Amino acid sequence: MIRRITLELAFPGESGWTDISNLVRTWDIDEAAFSSEKRSAVDKFSCTLKFDATILTKLRAADARIWIRVKNALDASALFFGVIEPSVSNETSDHVGDIALEAVDNSWRLDEKVTISRQLPALVTDPGFKLWDAVDPEHSIAHVMLTDAGYTAAEIGSSISVAYTIQSFTAVKEESTYRELLDVLLMEYGYVIHPDASGVLNLVLWRPTAPAIELGPDALSTVIPFRFENRADYRDCAKVTWSELEILQNALVYRDNLPVDSDGTFTGEAIAAGDYYPKDSDIEDIYQTYVEKWLDKPYLARETRLANKDLTLVATSGAVVEFEADSGVVIDTSVFESHKAKIRFKNESAETKSIRIFEIYADALIRKKIATEKALPLGTEKNAREYASQYIFTKVSAQALATALAEDVHAEEQYYFGSNQLLALGARIKLIEARNGTSVYAVLTRRKRSSSKAVIEYEAIQLLTIESISIHSEMQTLSSIWPVATPQDIAVALSDTSKVFYTEPIGPYSIGDLWVSDGALYQSTSNRNAGEYVSGDWLWCIRSNMTVVIESTNGDKFKPGQSATTTLIGRAFKNGLEITNDLPDSAFKWIKKSFFPTSEDAAWNAAHQTGYRTVEVTTDSIYARATYTLEISE
Repeated sequence: MIRRITLELAFPGESGWTDISNLVRTWDIDEAAFSSEKRSAVDKFSCTLKFDATILTKLRAADARIWIRVKNALDASALFFGVIEPSVSNETSDHVGDIALEAVDNSWRLDEKVTISRQLPALVTDPGFKLWDAVDPEHSIAHVMLTDAGYTAAEIGSSISVAYTIQSFTAVKEESTYRELLDVLLMEYGYVIHPDASGVLNLVLWRPTAPAIELGPDALSTVIPFRFENRADYRDCAKVTWSELEILQNALVYRDNLPVDSDGTFTGEAIAAGDYYPKDSDIEDIYQTYVEKWLDKPYLARETRLANKDLTLVATSGAVVEFEADSGVVIDTSVFESHKAKIRFKNESAETKSIRIFEIYADALIRKKIATEKALPLGTEKNAREYASQYIFTKVSAQALATALAEDVHAEEQYYFGSNQLLALGARIKLIEARNGTSVYAVLTRRKRSSSKAVIEYEAIQLLTIESISIHSEMQTLSSIWPVATPQDIAVALSDTSKVFYTEPIGPYSIGDLWVSDGALYQSTSNRNAGEYVSGDWLWCIRSNMTVVIESTNGDKFKPGQSATTTLIGRAFKNGLEITNDLPDSAFKWIKKSFFPTSEDAAWNAAHQTGYRTVEVTTDSIYARATYTLEISE
């Protein structure tokens, strides 16, 4: 039991510490290793002080946080370090009441919004940063972020290093708090950030592996009864979703929608003399947000009919602007971030000028494939604990997290007990209480010390290690147009391909669908439900110089055994305008690729090398399915 404490405060504007130990009536320290979601938790200190007019005046006058440190008066060992918000309470009736104080630990800065946008590493082609590397803090994600948050090197633990390398980590200014970002990153690799009693930030394993400290009947206090509860988690396994990354070099990440006239010429946007583009960019920050659809090159090039819906942009580097404009139009401002840029053009001439093309290219790190790892302790999957990771990019790390989460859902007991022993938060212990049949491994998650209690109160959760866990891996891939699938799967896949409308497009339609109208090609930028139509959804299609559309007179799906015929009609568009009739018959080359058998494809392809604007397809000419591609040569 701690019989007496030393309590000191550092008030704003004062250089030294004020010792108020003689005023302390009662005190409590409540510490938590981590939350039930394996996120960081905040330790708290509270106390009541005998009334002191000078101290109360200082507390009321404080306009910033007040530093507080608490020590064991017997040996000067640290008990708590943190801050008091500039607030205080005091009651006065027939006598002057005590002063009540509450403080939080030194992790308080983590609850501030991110002040600097970061992309680690800066170049997507560089090796990743370590999770926590005390030896090389400049290449440690945790050290960089904690330094940004305002912590000094002395406030960041130097005794441990975590070898995990993270391929990419991004923090956006004002978008999240430091705690939110670091909590997710660390949790996915088994750690939680926690300050020690001196205020130094360290890491705690939420599944500790150190040798267990055995606590038998002699170590458990009878002052506080030993109690256990069931957490009643009915989930039987865990499923972790993770992503495989890929680098696309010199990828198109942004294309401005600038005007094009009726003959396909880029007329551009006019910029008055001395003015700026985008409009009003001289009086407000206007950013160009990178668009992920440009990264799906196989789909945009029509090498596949299935858009990669898993594709997301993780980070970019080496961004460059390509533009075409009249002389006198120059780039006035250029700022590049991971997912957006702030590019401003200025017309420095004395006449109105135009900008016709504005694009941004960069090396892009993308999530190309989504995979799942399932950990099945019972070999069943009835009610999985599902987790979508943000920073796991390898199968090994995904399996480790899935296993840890699966073992955690089966650890259903929570324990409450008292002891005279001072045990570290996050310690692995073995609890033995023969009278109620308890003999379990657990991890200490909470510790309470108080001036009113002779023993330390603890809380712990069961820590299971299951010897044999079945691991199931799944990887989604879009490497081919027709993945091996059942007819039902194929029908679903076909329903997800881009539609082509030849009359006014009434929903449902999706982003990327096409509309041919009056010889011009438009592309949808929105998703709409059945019966909906918004003209502003459809933009002039300038996604490539040449776009080919194949129109079928009788659909593209036929029931087995049904005798049917359709005609495939090729249509070509250049810069959004149809040029089909301007092309000679020799410009049309059809290619057939059968699912099975493929032996007849060569003869068919040779016969359709040139001269066919349309081809006839019958159910007798294909088996199961076939893909028809049209190539146009100018």
